[in-house]
Amino acid sequence: ITALVEEGRVADAYKRVIAEPDEQCLVRLMQTTGPAPKHLDAESNSRLIRRLIHILQSTQNEHCGVIFPWLSTAVKVKIHFTASQLEDLSSALEPLTAEPGSTGDEAKMLITAIGSLRR
Repeated sequence: ITALVEEGRVADAYKRVIAEPDEQCLVRLMQTTGPAPKHLDAESNSRLIRRLIHILQSTQNEHCGVIFPWLSTAVKVKIHFTASQLEDLSSALEPLTAEPGSTGDEAKMLITAIGSLRR
């Protein structure tokens, strides 16, 4: 994965990691590349959004520092979200709004941004 990123093949790195069940590898890749939705095709973005929803639901705020900037960028660059992804993402973020500090604040901002995509 590291070699693919070093070669500038970010999309290939994401495709490979998205297919693997190890969420830690995905989180490490996201930390390495930073928000990279523009580098991925629509199918890879869609699969990644599903993985991020699952991670948010299963680990709560453990990886928010990596996931929130990625999601924020995805919303800003207007990648395609399905209606069910928007709904599931809002549901996954809702419990995080009660977290103190920046985690709760960022979760609220993401929910607002996601809500604007539904219109």
